[in-house]
Amino acid sequence: MWPGSEHSGKTTARYSIENIAQSSVPTVAVLPFDNLSGDPGQDYFSNGLSEELTTALSQFEPLGVVSRSTAFARKGRTTVISKIGRKLRAQYVVEGSFRYVGDAISVTAQLIDARTGNHVWAQTYERDVGSTSLLTIQNEVARRIGTAIGDQQTGAIARSILERSRSKVPGELSSYECLLQGYQYLSDQAASEPARRARLCLDTTVGREPANAFAWSMLSRVLAAVRMWGSGLDGPEADDVEKRAYLSTRAAEAANRAVDLAPGSAAAHYAMFVTYYDRCQPERMRLEAERVLAIDPNDAALLGPLGNSLAYAGLWDLGVPIAEKALALGGPGAPRWWWWATAKDHYRKGEYEQALEYFRRAYVDQNWLDHLHLAYTLPYVGKVEEARAEIPILLKLKPTISVQEADRYYELWCFDKDFRDKMAKALRLAGLREERDQVSKSN
Repeated sequence: MWPGSEHSGKTTARYSIENIAQSSVPTVAVLPFDNLSGDPGQDYFSNGLSEELTTALSQFEPLGVVSRSTAFARKGRTTVISKIGRKLRAQYVVEGSFRYVGDAISVTAQLIDARTGNHVWAQTYERDVGSTSLLTIQNEVARRIGTAIGDQQTGAIARSILERSRSKVPGELSSYECLLQGYQYLSDQAASEPARRARLCLDTTVGREPANAFAWSMLSRVLAAVRMWGSGLDGPEADDVEKRAYLSTRAAEAANRAVDLAPGSAAAHYAMFVTYYDRCQPERMRLEAERVLAIDPNDAALLGPLGNSLAYAGLWDLGVPIAEKALALGGPGAPRWWWWATAKDHYRKGEYEQALEYFRRAYVDQNWLDHLHLAYTLPYVGKVEEARAEIPILLKLKPTISVQEADRYYELWCFDKDFRDKMAKALRLAGLREERDQVSKSN
């Protein structure tokens, strides 16, 4: 496993602060927030906010977080950030301030790269106090800041490191950089080059570090996604879901390895959850989802896909709110496809105008599935010609797609027959061919 941080609330193995600096995992320290209100009696808010933010960041495994007691030893010091970073052995430092403005409280936070002194991210949060307790505001703001900084898919640290690693070949990437390659692929599962890069990098990592639970869990997720989408594959495997069924076994083996190595890891249990989804076993999915949520209820990168998968497997009332929570936590950087659960929930209920609204919100022009969504929704709102206009674009992006093939995909993704029949009816109205080999058969 990657080394972690000195904090409570986790059951995974942790290493001392001395070991963190040697890891490829970034480490962040939270300094006490400055009280700009002029009232020393409000220092308790500063201390509480810093403590809650430290706890929030510690949930984003495998991110290293310096313990509160160690970071608070720097309180009141005027040392420059680079020196603080060296003393705390942290690559990133969070600092900030708060003040009361009338009946509102304003909190400003910024993330600094302690090695360079560069500002990586900054944000101001304003909340009306009113009847809301300061404790509630403190915890809400801390969670928002924690997600904006620490989320492995949308957070500022991950985005900064991913950007710096783009020019590296997979063999040169650190273990943590490989993890981020996996997240990048999972944000757009139809993308081929990120799929190849993530698989190669993660295969190398688990070969080099066989006890790295996080690498095993990410490898499992990537393999499961490739199994469903065919991304990064060549020849018959790319076009035929049956020909890549062997990836299910490999994904399950990797997930089991991850759970064995780190039974208290949300990432490992989420990888196991995905293997149950691959087999359309909703009750087992529910149990693993409960484990994930008990360990880490605020990691948007896990909640987004978890909520969507639960919904598709028929657990709509459980899955949709989880997906929408992930979107709220992830903010503008959240993958658009997390809206699919909400869109498809409206679709199955016959609420087609609302479904279309959310499908448009999720729309990415180069994703063939987004064009499929429009093709099977537009006929139900009286826009058959617009649906027919989507078919040439869909076939250009996914040449093998047909009514039959769409049904196979949705069955693979655990949608029930009622949903699939409704989809097939609309696709026929839109003019999509019945079978993938229909053209060659007619010649």
